[in-house]
Amino acid sequence: PLLHTAALRLSRPLHLGGGRLRKAPRAPRVRFAAAASASAGGDEEGLADLGSLAPVGELLKPLDPQLVSVVEQDPSVFTLPATQAGGGDRFVELFRSCAPYIKMHQGRTIVLHISSLVLEHSSLFEETMVDLSILSLLGVRVVLVVGMHGQVDDAVRAAGAEPQIVGGRRVSDANTLRAVQQVSGEVRARVEAALARGRHAPPGGSERGASSAPRLGAGVDVVTSNALYSAQPVGVLSGVDFKSTGEVRRVDADKIHAYLDGGAVVLLTSLGYSASGEVYNVPAVEVAARAAGALKASKLIYLTGARLVMHSQLGGAGASAVPVDQRPLVQSMRLAEARELVRHWDARSEVAAARLPEAADPAARSRYESA
Repeated sequence: PLLHTAALRLSRPLHLGGGRLRKAPRAPRVRFAAAASASAGGDEEGLADLGSLAPVGELLKPLDPQLVSVVEQDPSVFTLPATQAGGGDRFVELFRSCAPYIKMHQGRTIVLHISSLVLEHSSLFEETMVDLSILSLLGVRVVLVVGMHGQVDDAVRAAGAEPQIVGGRRVSDANTLRAVQQVSGEVRARVEAALARGRHAPPGGSERGASSAPRLGAGVDVVTSNALYSAQPVGVLSGVDFKSTGEVRRVDADKIHAYLDGGAVVLLTSLGYSASGEVYNVPAVEVAARAAGALKASKLIYLTGARLVMHSQLGGAGASAVPVDQRPLVQSMRLAEARELVRHWDARSEVAAARLPEAADPAARSRYESA
C-alpha cells in the first residue's frame, strides 16, 4: 500500500535505470478512461485525470536486471495529495472515526420507513437509496418499507373518486385497492432500479456525459415477496366498514432473516395477503412497526417530512404564532413518555382507540403490544 500511495503522488511515471529511480520527461496529460471506456462501451465523462504518461517507446525499453536496485525512502513522503480521495488525510481520518460505528451496527437489523413525501422529491429519494445501499454494503441488515399515502390519493383522484379517510385510516374500496396495487408496483420498480445502480450521477445530471464524478457499481439485491407477512381485514370499527383495509396478522421473521443473511435488502409493501388469497391495503407505518418487533431490530427509523416541536415553553396556546423553525425540537423521549404521547393523540379518535393497551378487545391489545 505504501508503494501504491507513493505512485499516486507522482505527476510523471517512474523509470528505472542507473541504480536509482528517476522521473520521465513530461508528456501530454491523458485520461485513464480511454482504454477502460472503450472496452466497456461507456463514455469518458466523469473519470479522473491520472496525470501524464511517457511515450510508449520510452516505457517499453528492454530492462536489464543488473541495473535495478531498491532505494529506501522516508515513509513520511507516502502521503496522498489533497486532490486524492476528497482531501487525503482528512478522508483517512474520517474513515477511521467511522470504524467504531461500522463495527457497532455491522450485522444488526434496522427497519427503515420512508414516507410518501420522499417519493415526491426525486433527488432526496435517490440520495436515500444511495445511503441505504452503502449501509447494506457495510454489513447492516436493512428492511425497507415505503409509504405511498400521497401517491395513492393522487391515483384515486385521477380515477374520478375522492379518498376516504376515517380516524386516520383509509377506507379501501375496490377503486382504492386498485390504486394501491398500481402505485405499489411503481414504487417497487423505483426502489429496485435505484438500488441496482447503488452509486449514481448527482440528481439533475443526464445519464451520459452530465456528471464529472465517477460512477461506482455498488448495487445491492432487493427481495420482496407475497409471504413475508400475512394480513387480515380490519373489518368494521365504530360503525365504519373499512372494506379491503387490512392489518398485519403475522410477520414471517425466519424468512426475512434468511434473505438478510444473504446480503439482500428486504422490501415490504402495503399489499398484504391472507391465507385465502385476499388482498388488503395495510398501512405502511404499521408494517414497519410490526416487522421491527418480530425481527427484534436494533433500530426502527421513520424518515418523514414532519418533526415534533414543543409549544408550552413558548407561551402555551399563543405558541402557534411562533414560526415552526423557531420552536424547540423534541430530540428524545423516554418510553413511558412516548406511550403517553400516543395515548394523548389516539384519544382524539375512536377508531384509533382500539389500538391502545387498555382497549377492551384482547386481540387488539395483543397486536398493540407485539408491535
